[in-house]
Amino acid sequence: MQSYSDTSLEADDVTECLVEWNLDGPHVDDAQKFVNVSRRLRISWTRKPTTNEGSPSRRDKKEEVYFIYTPPAPAPTTQRPHLVGHDIGPSAASTAETPPSPVRSLDTYEKSERLILNWLDTCEHKHAGMQPLSLGERLGRFRALLASTYFGVIDVVSKRLCPLPIDETTGKPARFAALSYVWGSGSESERKHAALWTTRKNVLSRAKNYGLADDWERFPRTIRDAMKLVKDLGEQQDPNKPQLRYIWVDLLCIVQDSKRSWRDNADNMDLIYGNAYFTICAADGDSSDAGLLSLDPSEMDRPRRATITPDLRLLVSKESESIIEASEWNRRAWTFQERILSRRCIVFVGRRVYFQCRQTNWSQDDNPGETGNGMSSAWRISLHRVHEELEKRPIRFYMTSVAAYTGRSLSQPQDILNAFSGVTQLLEWHLCADMHFGLPTSHFDVALLWKPLAGKHRRKPENLSTETNKDWGDLEFPSWSWSGWMHSTADPGKGVDVVYDADFLFGCLTDFRDWLLNHTWIVWYVRDKKGDLRPLWEGPTVPPASSSRAGHVAHRWRGYKSRPRKGAQWVRYLDTDENRAAGGCVTDDYGRHVESSGRRHVKGEQHKFYRLLPDNPFGLRGPDLDDARSYMFFTGSNSYMSFGEVSQEYRPYQPILQFWTLRGEFHIVRDDGGEGTSESAQNGLQRFHVADAQRDRCGTVVLDKTWAEKNKKDGKMCTFIALSEARSFTKEEWDGWTHYIPSACDDSEWCLFYVMLIARDEERLVWERVGLGKVFQAAFWNDGWSWEEILLG
Repeated sequence: MQSYSDTSLEADDVTECLVEWNLDGPHVDDAQKFVNVSRRLRISWTRKPTTNEGSPSRRDKKEEVYFIYTPPAPAPTTQRPHLVGHDIGPSAASTAETPPSPVRSLDTYEKSERLILNWLDTCEHKHAGMQPLSLGERLGRFRALLASTYFGVIDVVSKRLCPLPIDETTGKPARFAALSYVWGSGSESERKHAALWTTRKNVLSRAKNYGLADDWERFPRTIRDAMKLVKDLGEQQDPNKPQLRYIWVDLLCIVQDSKRSWRDNADNMDLIYGNAYFTICAADGDSSDAGLLSLDPSEMDRPRRATITPDLRLLVSKESESIIEASEWNRRAWTFQERILSRRCIVFVGRRVYFQCRQTNWSQDDNPGETGNGMSSAWRISLHRVHEELEKRPIRFYMTSVAAYTGRSLSQPQDILNAFSGVTQLLEWHLCADMHFGLPTSHFDVALLWKPLAGKHRRKPENLSTETNKDWGDLEFPSWSWSGWMHSTADPGKGVDVVYDADFLFGCLTDFRDWLLNHTWIVWYVRDKKGDLRPLWEGPTVPPASSSRAGHVAHRWRGYKSRPRKGAQWVRYLDTDENRAAGGCVTDDYGRHVESSGRRHVKGEQHKFYRLLPDNPFGLRGPDLDDARSYMFFTGSNSYMSFGEVSQEYRPYQPILQFWTLRGEFHIVRDDGGEGTSESAQNGLQRFHVADAQRDRCGTVVLDKTWAEKNKKDGKMCTFIALSEARSFTKEEWDGWTHYIPSACDDSEWCLFYVMLIARDEERLVWERVGLGKVFQAAFWNDGWSWEEILLG
């Protein structure tokens, strides 16, 4: 057997080793027979570098080795088989009629193309929920894309660019594959790509029969291998009339020097990858010259095997996700959405090939039958699993996606939102809400509460090199969004790792809707490109009663309330006469009830805006004027107009939030004895106590250590704003009693604010986010709080 070691482990790391039995794709068939029960002895070890808060970092290092044991077919019996560590349920019957699937031996290894074709065929006919994203209401958008003069594919038979054909009888588009790969980095790689780009100069010649033939052998190996794979798969299906002969490759299908072509394709990544029959994920190597190595038998990696007895065979294999996570392909930002949007992925990595879809994870070592999940433990952690959350818990899908996407690398730092645009489109569809600089407007208060896992720098042109900055233009990313931050100025293309920490958000996650309606108060406004203010949340983009999408979301996962019904129409705002007559209260634009006397400390306060910006010096128009509250009417049960459609001329919005909330001044005091401080030098973060004017501790905040050392001075107080109500401190955040509450910390709830430490940008005349924390509400009342208008950029 092969010996595995990890020389990267450091002496002070926390390392865990785990041994467990896994079933290979456990599945109970229609006849209640337990099938596909090859067993895997899983040995894993994990290095867990700790964050400054003493909790494991999301980027844990994992290694897995599988010793795969295939048991012999049992003799017929009516007794329930006994598997140590697994209870398969009282209804599970004998496996005698369904022998377990064998592990392939070296001399019977199938050619990769035939194996891939079998995977695709099994998935197509046996897996439910694999429909393309163009079904239902979205079909019109996909058809519009196909009709666009800027969308095309490669015909691998006639070697040319062409529109994707549509069957005249059925109206269905032809099947096509998509390629996800790494271009490579460095000036030499860029020059090589530039010489082979599709441009306005050569696109017409490439659209002729065999228009790509002259350059065919000059294309990078990965592209050539992908086109050959599609051609071979099509010919194996039917050499005379292949069903599969088209592939989309960005280098060739996007006219690279046309902004319109680039934009039309980039804005529809969800449709391109979501409607592809499968996506080829080329994760071997670190450039487009690496190729699809497992297609070549001489380069394919074949794991070690041993036959102990005729009935006992062992195979040593690493879990697919551990190999994928270590690849350069997986570290790139663009490849994240290309993988997560795809229905089926053929992943070439580590000189091996894997198949992943929304129900399955198979490898070249598996023979899982028609319905098994292959290496089930790998499937459980696959990104494709998060698709299960889209229908019922789309906000959870958003949080998972942000955590998996941030921290990846971009060749162009300004593409941080472009490379997430396909996921954005998917989320907007399922949330029935717009996304604003990467945050969903339907859950905006909680979306603001993201936390970095390391020190960070602002994503600004002045923090980039001259070469990287050349195409920045007038782009501006806000500090309140994760898109506004990068890992370092030395590597501006790498984002900062971001999470929505479950402990920090305890109380919010239990019931999103209840928290949003009862523990938040800020009415958020944004500026359009003309400088006019508009409400950030203007209701769902479709009436909830007529939207099957919105109806699937469980109540506690929903965002702000929808607009009330008025006769046969829908009104945009909630401050209607009938609302006021109902219980003597009104409801704000976010669906939150406001008593006439003012709810708690914030409701009923002045919301008229006064502060101006240099680019809008003559005053603001909008929400403080009655005539500016334009009503939107929906005139049918299924017909509607979305805010995006009627106000397209005003988009995109400026990256400035304008709102009223509580403001207070507090000291920050280094937490020299708190948990996690020993790790602060590794990730650049430091926990600080928040103290009032009398230097009594009243909260906690995590800050970038460099910023704190530069800006913290004796006697200087920092500006904090209250964002929303928090339920409690965690053990790492607070470890003792305080006079701010009359009882022990463990017995008190909802006596805190989520707060943001902000710093003034005097040049732009706006505030910027510095750090996030929690402060006792009473501290604001005791220390000269004020109710202020904030411009947050």
